[in-house]
Amino acid sequence: MSGGSVGRPISPLDTERLQQEIDAYQSKLDDQCESLYKLANEARSKGFDLSETVEIPRAIDLADRAEKLLLDYLIAPEYGFEDPIPIAEDIRTLLKEKDSREDAAIDMAVKVAIQMHDRTGDVQKSIDTGLRVGLAVLTEAVLVAPLEGIGQVRVMNNLDGTRFVSIDFCGPIRAAGGTAQALAVLIADMIRRALNLEKYEPSIPEVERVKEEFGLYRGGLQYKPPPEEIEMIVKACPIMVNGEETEDIECAGFPEVRNIVEPNNTPRKRIRGGVMLVIGEGLCLKASKIQKHTERLKVPGWDFISTFASRQKKGDDSEDIKKRNSRQMTVSCAILLLAARSLVNPTLRVDFD
Repeated sequence: MSGGSVGRPISPLDTERLQQEIDAYQSKLDDQCESLYKLANEARSKGFDLSETVEIPRAIDLADRAEKLLLDYLIAPEYGFEDPIPIAEDIRTLLKEKDSREDAAIDMAVKVAIQMHDRTGDVQKSIDTGLRVGLAVLTEAVLVAPLEGIGQVRVMNNLDGTRFVSIDFCGPIRAAGGTAQALAVLIADMIRRALNLEKYEPSIPEVERVKEEFGLYRGGLQYKPPPEEIEMIVKACPIMVNGEETEDIECAGFPEVRNIVEPNNTPRKRIRGGVMLVIGEGLCLKASKIQKHTERLKVPGWDFISTFASRQKKGDDSEDIKKRNSRQMTVSCAILLLAARSLVNPTLRVDFD
């Protein structure tokens, strides 16, 4: 160490001045961005593009993104309400008060559903809006899942005439991840209870139809539950995990089943990929995470999830799962080989022993 540096005083950190510089820099960025947006909107207004305005709105945080992402769902023009339900400030408050984003998402979803129901009296629209808001908070409003991952929410009837909630999950729900997929079902159940609807009571054909679809599904799943687990979840889950047809394969055993229909009551005969994702990668695979929320919130009717959660913690069935997944991979490879045989050599014999 040189003698000149000995005893030299250390300059104190001027945090106030640094914060002023950061604020000034942020303000400069905002001003320039606003100027560019005005220029872009002026160019769009000339009518040379498909839209006369810039499609991507500006947002400053998660709450602002969620509100602007779901703007079309927060209004109800068919009921005379053109102004959207304001959610940004409530989301910011809940994110500060709650211990996790999941808790904030659940509370916000229920609150918005009740507000929409008070406005319109439309149970179906209220559940749909609340669920999308909850999913937007879960995914930080940066994914397409709140818009495209849910096809529609419907209120349908059990065999005894009671009303239950059915959610049509679509392929883009995969982007949300298994935890958000399963939490979407839990959020829908919390909203159902707030709006005084009954739980889903599936008939035997409805249970067997889901089993058949899992057997026929050839898409990639992190976990493919066996028939007994599928039956347990479908029978116990208070929400009907429904979905749009996504595959070309039709179900032969249970092609026309009550409640597995389009809005015009046309039966859905083909495999519903969204159902496979939410049950397999969501409710089954992320059971331990869902259990934490159901136990803390003391949600009745979710005891079935503890079966899967305890199995994941103990790992007792890990070998069985590996063997089953190995058999599934062998079958998939055999199908690919059979399909390719006619292209390579029609006379080639393929043995799988």
